[in-house]
Amino acid sequence: MKLKRLSILICALLLVVCVFASCGGNEDNPPVNTGTETGTETGTGTGDTTPPEDTSVIYTITIVDAKGNPVKDVNLQICDGGSCLKPKVTDNEGKATYTFDTKLGEPGVQINEAPEGFKIPSGYTYFETDAVSITITLEQVATYTVNAPVGAIVELFNEADESCAKATVDASGIVTFEIAPDNYYAVLTHVNGAFTLSNPTSADNANVIVFGEEKTITAEYDVSDGNITYTVVIKDTDGNGISTLVNIYDATYAVVETTGSDESGVVTFSRPNGKYYVVAEVESTKSATVVFFEINGTDEGEILVTNSPAGSMKSNAIFIPGEVVKTIGANDSVWFYVSDPAGLELSVLDGFGCTVTIDGEAQDTSSPIALGEDGKVYVKVSNTTSDNIVFVAELTK
Repeated sequence: MKLKRLSILICALLLVVCVFASCGGNEDNPPVNTGTETGTETGTGTGDTTPPEDTSVIYTITIVDAKGNPVKDVNLQICDGGSCLKPKVTDNEGKATYTFDTKLGEPGVQINEAPEGFKIPSGYTYFETDAVSITITLEQVATYTVNAPVGAIVELFNEADESCAKATVDASGIVTFEIAPDNYYAVLTHVNGAFTLSNPTSADNANVIVFGEEKTITAEYDVSDGNITYTVVIKDTDGNGISTLVNIYDATYAVVETTGSDESGVVTFSRPNGKYYVVAEVESTKSATVVFFEINGTDEGEILVTNSPAGSMKSNAIFIPGEVVKTIGANDSVWFYVSDPAGLELSVLDGFGCTVTIDGEAQDTSSPIALGEDGKVYVKVSNTTSDNIVFVAELTK
């Protein structure tokens, strides 16, 4: 009985020893960490599994048009204190982003390039205080071109008959407008105080310019009461007025009016705005001509009649492109004065009994005669026969 109790005691002691041996530190079997997935540590170990807090700042730039639609392919930069970062281009949503560790001091946006039809703002567009996003609206522009008479005032109206732009046509005869794209119609409102377009408040006319179309229009205008008074004074070298016959030629060298100067040498004529040649047909030994351009209203010119270089000038004319017919008496001569011979050629069509001299040099009339490049040319035609001859010549350019 005693032996049985001893055996039980020994077994119990051995069990206790085994239990204590198994609770010792075994590095091959570390304890399980019961912390959560967020990284919050509940044990007493030194390892910290909490991720660092993200303190970066993202700046977002959005570019839109006047209707709020995104504008892609805008090249821009974000800047701070005058320093700008590498350019970026807006995506299909009109956005570009920049990421920084901390906020910028005074962020702004500089736009370098924009798609065609958009106006690029000058300088920086700044973010509002503490803001990290900004929306910039780009102004759209389109170019409209109008052909009109020189000096005309062209005005653009929108479909609501509101005036949107106005400009004066310069010497090129063209005026252009850079304005927001829309449907406009052009109106010629004023030319030298006299020309006014008919029906100037109706958008239903041929002058409508539609955005997206490349169109150059010519403004139609009423010239019925739009003539301009031109005044020319014809004088001799002593300053005395000469009363004589005057022919008015237009820019095509066609005679549009024949008139005369008064005793003081003053001649006036009323014609639409344009270019005219004024020729004094002085029946004497003198010659005269003047060329002037009119673009700004009433114009004043002066013709100075000078002596011909040699011989008698019994009939005077100016050679201009076209045909000239003169009857030349027996053994007589006539002079023709050409004020601007550049590129002009003289061809004798009839009157082969005559000789032609240009600035004192005899000319071969069997082929066209080049009159020269610039300056003034005096053409003398002499009839060497005993009969009257009808001399016919043509001036071409």
